[in-house]
Amino acid sequence: MSAPVRLWLLLLPWILLSAPARAASATDSKIAILPLEVKGALSGDARDALTASLRSGLERGNFTVLPQSDVEARADNPCDRQVCYDKLRTTLDAGYLVRAKVTVKNRDYEVALELIDTESGQVVASSNERCDICGLDEVGNQVASQGALMRAKLDAMGTGPAILVIDSAPSGATVIIDGEAVGTTPIEHPLVAGLHRVRVTKVGYVSDEREITSVAGVTEKLNLELKRGATSSKMRAIGASALGGGVAALGAGIVLLYLDDHNQIEPKSYCEVPGRRDAMGNCEKVLNTSWGGAALAAGGAALITAGVLLLVRHRKPKSEKISAAIAPTGVFLQGRF
Repeated sequence: MSAPVRLWLLLLPWILLSAPARAASATDSKIAILPLEVKGALSGDARDALTASLRSGLERGNFTVLPQSDVEARADNPCDRQVCYDKLRTTLDAGYLVRAKVTVKNRDYEVALELIDTESGQVVASSNERCDICGLDEVGNQVASQGALMRAKLDAMGTGPAILVIDSAPSGATVIIDGEAVGTTPIEHPLVAGLHRVRVTKVGYVSDEREITSVAGVTEKLNLELKRGATSSKMRAIGASALGGGVAALGAGIVLLYLDDHNQIEPKSYCEVPGRRDAMGNCEKVLNTSWGGAALAAGGAALITAGVLLLVRHRKPKSEKISAAIAPTGVFLQGRF
């Protein structure tokens, strides 16, 4: 038997035994949902309903979602340290944790999800969504959608480059990643896996800035609704005032220029008296309105230009809004007019 053949026979058992381990991926891991962290008023039943919605979005993946009672019995409150992550990994074999933070203010909800690697303690994926003037059912559907998004990120982990997709309302906002402008929304941009600072800015709107952790093979999507700057309404009022004042000033200037040519003293014999004509030979006038008229007309034109520019630059956004999302039960559209 030749040496290469003997070498292959020696390596074959090791290859067969180690193949399942190498084939294992992130989706073979067990995942634990940490107890909901709530800021604001939310009943116990509502907490349970949102946790159930989150589970429904996650359970369609190729990994096991651990029983909630087992997780809550072992997790610290809050579970935000490596000691807690290690405990859940060793006692429940949890490879990943999902931390959900819900902020409630009146009927406005903000839900932030983080996917945490229990071994490294790093946040490998995140999601942040708002639901304004919503009922609990609407928030539950949104949480389930976020859970499905986390599931998809975990399924895709490590199978390609990290991709960041950003869209904004209004579109055309400048996207700055780690201090470098990369384009305007909507945009799809590849990233090196790791922590990045993303800033989206547009003139007349409040900039949106956040940190994201990109993961190889995961497409991160951000749909941002930029808010009007606090000065926009004031600038529109100033623009309207400037426009109105400019029209009035321009009109007054035109009137004065007209009067300047039509207020000579008559009869003409009066003008023949020595000293009643100027150096240019023009007869004296009752009123000399040429300079005032010219100044008012020029100032009015300038105010009109400034007012129009302010109104255009700080105009109100269109009221209609249509968005689409992928939920565990399918694709749905929602709009507001």
